[in-house]
Amino acid sequence: MLLLMGLSMKMNGVLLIDFYLDVDNTPDYNGKINIDGENVLYVGEDLNNLYLALDLCGDRSDNETSEWIGVWLNTVNRTFDNYFDWVTFFDNGVETLLHDVEENQPWEYYSEDIGLYTQYISDDTEIIPTYGTVDGGADFLQYWWTGDVNITSETVGAGDIYWVNFSVDLSKWYPYPDEINAIQKIQIRVGTEHSVVINEHKLILWNSDGTLPPLNDPQQVISLNDQNSYLLELHDYGLANLTVDNKLQFSLFANNSASFKTRLDRLDFNVYRNHTNWADKLRFPILL
Repeated sequence: MLLLMGLSMKMNGVLLIDFYLDVDNTPDYNGKINIDGENVLYVGEDLNNLYLALDLCGDRSDNETSEWIGVWLNTVNRTFDNYFDWVTFFDNGVETLLHDVEENQPWEYYSEDIGLYTQYISDDTEIIPTYGTVDGGADFLQYWWTGDVNITSETVGAGDIYWVNFSVDLSKWYPYPDEINAIQKIQIRVGTEHSVVINEHKLILWNSDGTLPPLNDPQQVISLNDQNSYLLELHDYGLANLTVDNKLQFSLFANNSASFKTRLDRLDFNVYRNHTNWADKLRFPILL
């Protein structure tokens, strides 16, 4: 982002803002050298549109490779503590646009390429035990080398079980809706071992309306490791299962004829989504 500083004046209804730039003085392939100095931003408006023009007087180069320009507008002087606060005001006083100078077209936020992003549970409140006792929290799952989450079974009827629900808010990973819409697939990676060989261990993927599926549904109820040896498993989570408020909801369930403990060593998420076209070091060049 350019920091615009200097003098401003109006000429024929257009605001001229004068500012100084220390530009790259490396000769281009034609030997032309840019010159540090004053530049001008022109700002005009009518009843319907805002017009911006930029004259980089110091740019003497003919090389437009990788050149871009970004415009960020804060029309009502909002203040922000962080990025998550900032994005909530898009189309409500905050606007942003990037233009690819080299290609002479808007800089698209998302590319067609699919990238893998690993995400983690970030809040202990997203781990909700129904049966059994959970020792450890989100930090142990995110930084698995610091410790494990251990689940102790609870006696119910003639046997022992544990049932732990997870409700993960994707907006904590991707606060802007278009970022969530770019997701193509999510995989759950879970690593477990038990103190003894147990009768049954399941991953249950909830319905998008926040209800449990039939527990004999092979698409949403998946068998997991039931051994007293460690196993890391990876399973697809259907995007149709996301709730309308972008929560990823699932359960881990295990039962046995006698008491047992489960070590949950890994629980993270492989998110496959369209890459963003980063502009230099700008991570969030979101277009109108």
